[in-house]
Amino acid sequence: MKTYITILVISLICHDLVAENIAQYFQTVDDLIANVKQAEPTDIFYDTNGIIVGVRLPLDCCTDRNLRLLSKIKSIRYLTIFGHFESTISTNGIFVLAEYPNLTGLCLVCCGAPSKHLVSALPCLTNLQSLELVQDSYRTNDAIYLAKMTNLVALQMQISGAIAKTQAELELLPLTNLVNLHKLVIFSSDEGIKNMDASIFSKFNRLTTFLITSDLDLFAKEAVWGV
Repeated sequence: MKTYITILVISLICHDLVAENIAQYFQTVDDLIANVKQAEPTDIFYDTNGIIVGVRLPLDCCTDRNLRLLSKIKSIRYLTIFGHFESTISTNGIFVLAEYPNLTGLCLVCCGAPSKHLVSALPCLTNLQSLELVQDSYRTNDAIYLAKMTNLVALQMQISGAIAKTQAELELLPLTNLVNLHKLVIFSSDEGIKNMDASIFSKFNRLTTFLITSDLDLFAKEAVWGV
């Protein structure tokens, strides 16, 4: 499953998927779940008691309204959503996620939409422990927003665009504010990695897992999404 997510993400970023996508809206959360299951049964995850604990929401279902519908399932702990240029998720949709009482793991794919900056809303998710953030470009203030998420235990960042060498330290240093972080995994191009000053990460006192890699297989093995 983790490998599938990573392959899907890389496909969206590298091949710039532009096929027409029509957002789907549903009257009830049961209708939404039924649609997801019909399209791909493995996108719904259950615990041993048959309770829904995770959802990988398809691109055409990624809307603020559908996220609010999905919040009715209080047992959800893990969620994958797309802030892609074809989705209609806004920062309001991220704020809705704060209403999920048990959401501790999120995979957020943000690519192809320069007008969207969903990262700025992420600090509202104070219950979140694991975050997988996939972007096709790294914005200067991203680390400042992420640094406010001091509840994070695991952070996985997939950055397709390189960070400028002159800005690498400035843009990554705020992450040292994540005092509870035990796992940090960064995927980027060889050039992007070359521009990073790894000495910055020595300031993370509690890291037990730390990886900067351009190897997709290694990145997939370390996925933080919890199912």
